[in-house]
Amino acid sequence: MTSLFPHLIPVVYVDELEAGRNTFREHFQSFFELFTCSDASLALQVLQNRPGCVLLTHLRLAKASGFDLISEVQQKFSSSQCILLHAEADTGLVDGNPLMASLFRSVRTPYLVPTLRSIIQRAYELTWNNMQMGAIRQELETSRSTRDWLTYKIDTEFFEPVIQLEALCRSVVEHQDTMPAQELAHFLLRRLTILGSGRARFRDLYRGSRVELLPQNLEAHGLFRFLINAICAVYGLEHDRIRVEVIENSIWIGDYEKIKMVLLELLNNAARSAEFGQAPAVITLSAQIQADIVQLEVTDYGRGIAITQQERVFRLFERSETGDAYGMGLFIVRETVKQMGGDIHLTSEVGKGSTFQIRIPNLLSQQHRFAV
Repeated sequence: MTSLFPHLIPVVYVDELEAGRNTFREHFQSFFELFTCSDASLALQVLQNRPGCVLLTHLRLAKASGFDLISEVQQKFSSSQCILLHAEADTGLVDGNPLMASLFRSVRTPYLVPTLRSIIQRAYELTWNNMQMGAIRQELETSRSTRDWLTYKIDTEFFEPVIQLEALCRSVVEHQDTMPAQELAHFLLRRLTILGSGRARFRDLYRGSRVELLPQNLEAHGLFRFLINAICAVYGLEHDRIRVEVIENSIWIGDYEKIKMVLLELLNNAARSAEFGQAPAVITLSAQIQADIVQLEVTDYGRGIAITQQERVFRLFERSETGDAYGMGLFIVRETVKQMGGDIHLTSEVGKGSTFQIRIPNLLSQQHRFAV
């Protein structure tokens, strides 16, 4: 994702009166990257090649009204926030104006400096957040086109030939009398049936990884309760057989649907692998939430994975030695984690269990990565 830094967000103050510009600079120069302009054209020049700004302007402008300038800024710089300053005599122009609905704030003059400073600060934060969300949307769109291409390639170049071959084998079983052809057809059908059902699983998993929502607030305990209820219902486990550990905070910002899908798949694998007779827990689900990074871990105490197989389990269609997996879940998990800007790491020992560790960015840190 393109990095956006606070110095890209100017605070632009437009006032025809030099005394007004001098007063504004005196009170706000040390808090923001401040530009003061005498007319609308100069303000628009300042904003060229800027993704967003905080604009303050008066109603009284000779060449263009404050409303006209604000409207143009909002059209060209959609991430920006605009603040309208007006005197008591101008309130009649403000009331009922449709542009007021899209203004960040309307402030009467003379203003109180501390109050206006806090208003600008909040507009500054919203501008920064809008710029971050715009970059995230762009990244999601790029990822979506890549994932669509991958889904199409796998479906057309792998699964469709499998379905055609399966149909051919069924035709051989029904219409051929020769024993070698019958035996070969039955042999292929036993294996193709597994791949055919795997096609539906592949589509379900990839549909989950392609849900495109804006990042939202996540709470670890609430998310974990949902996951535990789902896994226990499927495998008939008691809830106390899954241990939960949440270190530091429990709140972070991330893509809920992707994180939920990734953890469900890892818990599903852990439940299949774990030896249910062991105490104190079948599975441990933990979260360590820091300012920049969220670390999630799923640990089982089951059969484990040999070190020679640990990289292979993330490959597409690489099935487990026991043959109880289609070789798609962990591949999609890793690709989804990459889409979120993170990584996944496996540690395992045969006979003792496995731990899958995920590290993804905490988007809360991106929303507040400005210094004013």
